[in-house]
Amino acid sequence: MQQLRPIVHPGQADTLVHFCGRARPTNAPEAAFLSPEERLSNIVAEEVLRAHPTHGNPNPVVCFSESDHGGVEALLRHFQFDGWGLIVQRQWAWSAGGGPVWYARSEMWERVCSQVDRDALAFIVRTEPGSADWLHEREWRVPCPRGELPLISVEVVALLVSDAAWEPRPIPEYVAYDGGVWADVTPRLACSVPRWLWDGIAITQLPPLDERVEIWPVQP
Repeated sequence: MQQLRPIVHPGQADTLVHFCGRARPTNAPEAAFLSPEERLSNIVAEEVLRAHPTHGNPNPVVCFSESDHGGVEALLRHFQFDGWGLIVQRQWAWSAGGGPVWYARSEMWERVCSQVDRDALAFIVRTEPGSADWLHEREWRVPCPRGELPLISVEVVALLVSDAAWEPRPIPEYVAYDGGVWADVTPRLACSVPRWLWDGIAITQLPPLDERVEIWPVQP
């Protein structure tokens, strides 16, 4: 896979943010009753992003916004996103089959949607000032026919959190201790990337979480 051109324009970013929540309801049934921090916990534990269709697009996709550190802060300050998510490399999304969407004017969107193939609909967003103006999102999408996008930990830049004390749910793992035992272990992704802490005003970078291992009690 060829590499994208290195970023030189100050209005571009080589990172993408995937938010785990926003003011409007989600169309993901398995996440509808989860809080944004619970959704992030599942993503970190499973190392998978779930894909879903979007408005006007029947294909399951994972959505991102092209944003660097300052861009994430701007989206959190001025729009109704929750301060929970993860930041990934833009190149990784491209290599996974993703790319930026086309913000098409309403009249063009209607014409195009009746002519293009189903797969192309994943990258077209209707744009109408006052009712469907999403230009600020600078959206990228990764089509996922199988409904999920496995994460590659080395391509994850940071975890976006709104609570410095947050920890993801532990995962059961067989560890080499005292001949081998089962334990609850902090997911490796949380221990390998920094955290971007959003305090409602600005983002502060925190180090990765320390690994925690809690050995299961021995059954009598």
